[in-house]
Amino acid sequence: MNVSPTTPRSLLDLTSDELDIIMGYVGYKEIQVLRKVCSPLRDYIDQSPMDSKFDNVRVEELRSEKIQVWLYYKDKYLIIGYQKHPEGCFIEFKSYTEAGLLVNRSKLLKDVDYATTAGNDLGLILKHQKSTLNSLFFEFIEIPEERLTIECLQFPAGRLLTSLGTHLQSREFFLPVKSFYFWGNKEELLMKFLPYLKPITLESITIHNPLPDDAYLRLKKVFNLDQWKMAKKF
Repeated sequence: MNVSPTTPRSLLDLTSDELDIIMGYVGYKEIQVLRKVCSPLRDYIDQSPMDSKFDNVRVEELRSEKIQVWLYYKDKYLIIGYQKHPEGCFIEFKSYTEAGLLVNRSKLLKDVDYATTAGNDLGLILKHQKSTLNSLFFEFIEIPEERLTIECLQFPAGRLLTSLGTHLQSREFFLPVKSFYFWGNKEELLMKFLPYLKPITLESITIHNPLPDDAYLRLKKVFNLDQWKMAKKF
């Protein structure tokens, strides 16, 4: 008996129910890879309940014109470094487990800003974060006492948060976070993303001003947010 070969099925041939089952097993790495396959699959992912499944996220701005993003999940964590480079942005990926360093790789993106790139990458990751983050931590170096533009683009922190905020605004629901930490001295930066956190899940908000004790941190707009009013601890 002759059996004619059949065309192998691809992800695009599956029903939405079948895709939902399969996608329930993927994490943030697979999400980012699958988004690059084709536009129909990217559209499905962006509208689906897929979850990056991170437990904690930490962002640090270093004085060496570098930004580090720490992503924690289960018994592993990933550190992504974004370093300013004469040709653009040098990115280094380090993945760790309890046994130590697992992966270490790097790449150079030409003609891009390191802070904007960091914010865009983090935004794509958090755009697909459905489960509640235990903590979200931002630490930025102090900004000189001067009036910022609305965009805050003259400083790396402003460029990062502007890019990140664009992705948070595009989420169907607010980002669920339990504990939020912010180390910085400008309310304009806080307003870039704090309004997009889910008020009902926020248990604590911690804001630290890196300037001397007598420096004044204006928080008039922050105090009017539901996120601030509904937090249980400050």
